[in-house]
Amino acid sequence: MKKNLLLGTCLAIVATQLSHAQGVGINDDGSMPNNSAMLDVKSTNKGLLIPRMTEAQRTAIALPANGLTVYQTDAGASGTGIGFWYYDVSVWRKLETGWRLTGNADTVDGTNFLGTTDNKPLNFRVNNQKSGRIGLAGDGSTFLGYQAGSNDDYSNRQNTFIGYQAGSSNTTGSRNTANGYQALFSNTTGGNNTVNGYRVLFSNITGSRNTANGYQALFYNTMGSRNTANGYQALYYNETGDDNTALGNMAGRGDSDVSFTQCTFIGSNSYPEVARTNVTMLGYGILNAQCTGDNQVLLGNTAVLEIRAAVTGITAYSDKRFKSNISEDVKGLDFIMRLRPVSYNTNPEILHQIWGTPDSLVKKIDHSQIKNTRFIGLLAQEVHEAMKQSGYTSFTGIDIPRNEKEVYSLRYVDFIMPMIKAIQEQQSMIEAQQKEIQTQKAQIQNLIQENETLRAQRTEIEKMKAEIEAIKAQIMLDKPQEANAKKK
Repeated sequence: MKKNLLLGTCLAIVATQLSHAQGVGINDDGSMPNNSAMLDVKSTNKGLLIPRMTEAQRTAIALPANGLTVYQTDAGASGTGIGFWYYDVSVWRKLETGWRLTGNADTVDGTNFLGTTDNKPLNFRVNNQKSGRIGLAGDGSTFLGYQAGSNDDYSNRQNTFIGYQAGSSNTTGSRNTANGYQALFSNTTGGNNTVNGYRVLFSNITGSRNTANGYQALFYNTMGSRNTANGYQALYYNETGDDNTALGNMAGRGDSDVSFTQCTFIGSNSYPEVARTNVTMLGYGILNAQCTGDNQVLLGNTAVLEIRAAVTGITAYSDKRFKSNISEDVKGLDFIMRLRPVSYNTNPEILHQIWGTPDSLVKKIDHSQIKNTRFIGLLAQEVHEAMKQSGYTSFTGIDIPRNEKEVYSLRYVDFIMPMIKAIQEQQSMIEAQQKEIQTQKAQIQNLIQENETLRAQRTEIEKMKAEIEAIKAQIMLDKPQEANAKKK
């Protein structure tokens, strides 16, 4: 009887409300329902209780409507099923309370977490822009930062981009690691790059297998590969060069539209300003003018006084099997005798004036000690003149300036060959003189022997002369005696 009475009362209320074209109101104070609500429930001491059921009962509901909501009373198969559930298009979803903007309390390590429980990546957005993504096993990529990796195709690229717009343009490049503001920003297809720092490898598009650390290191590189740059603006301007290594503040920095290949730059502010191949610079402040071509090794700046090592020479490959066009055209005594060894002092600052080195860079190099050091050597201009006078124009131990910004330079080790030749020529002269001396000695010995023979003959003659004189004297004595005998 009470159930029928309650049902009738409710129907009467609904009918009344419908007749007034309003929603249904259930309240304690008899007020009308809000015009914007189909059902307006008001109470100061009671709540709204929706259907309660187990997981099995919930999932057994036939053709649930979108938005259908129930309260599950058991943990279910997942063990975490107790709570409110709602039906969304084709799947039941648990209504989670979520992480509060002011933080959550009473969390349990290993139980509470921020993330997904299905096979979907976790994504973050800022101003509705992609700002973070933790990929799946089939993707392997991780992005964190505003628009970091925002164009990646998520096709198992295994990239890690951390920082504002880090790897922002990457589409299909794989196995890249970029950490820093706009690090690897322009990269689209380059792979296996590892960068760390502000705008490191910023312009790279297709270059691969590069490693760069430091503010704007390899900044302009677009397609160069296998480069290693560590330091503030290390290899800064290199765009397309490959296989370079730079270590130090602005090491291998270069100049606009200049790229290097197979070069090594170790030392702060050491770099050429023209394209070079297979050049090594080791030391602080080795300047562009010191490097006059490809395939050179430069040790130290213009303040270096000594190069020390445990050995006294450099070993050179000299196997006859890889040498060709062999010719004995090295000049000897005629060239060497025209050289003038001298002692002198140097002023590298004048050298830098010839090169056109900015004063700001020259002031960073302390030349005080080298200015007060006494050296011995040759004057390159005199060596050049000796070459011309001796006809030795193919001498390789001198670099002759090609313009007013270049200076003469000498390779003293190349003087060894002319000196060997000079010694050989001297030895030939000595041997010829010795042979002549031996001939003269033999002639003298013959003369001595002839003289001895003559002296012996002279002695014999003198003896014979004496005997003849004795005979003559005896004859003279015998003649008077014979005459007296005849008289008698």
